[in-house]
Amino acid sequence: MAKAAGREDIADSRIGNMLSASPIGSDGAWPAEPVREVIDLFRSKPMINGFSVGKSNRRGVTTRSPRDGGELERREATKYRTWAKAIAYDHPHTAKALDALADSYEWEARRHDEDAERLDWES
Repeated sequence: MAKAAGREDIADSRIGNMLSASPIGSDGAWPAEPVREVIDLFRSKPMINGFSVGKSNRRGVTTRSPRDGGELERREATKYRTWAKAIAYDHPHTAKALDALADSYEWEARRHDEDAERLDWES
């Protein structure tokens, strides 16, 4: 119906957002197996983008001391990379989405590290 109405991309994005609420799979990797199947079956960029945005938003607010740097984000990146490696053979598109999430957390970690370093220069 969304395709007929010219709204396929937004529908896929919203579906991806909902899929980001997935629990851990029975194998200990995230997302659960049925979600991996959907992502790899449809291979929709808007769905994968919605999935990534949804998961990032579900993290919520983080707090840290001004000089803590990006350790929280590095832990998140490691978690997503581990899951991506665990599912890459059977679900390569989902693994690619998890690697992209890890990349974004690594970028954010560097930004927090730079902010903390600037504070040290000002002291």
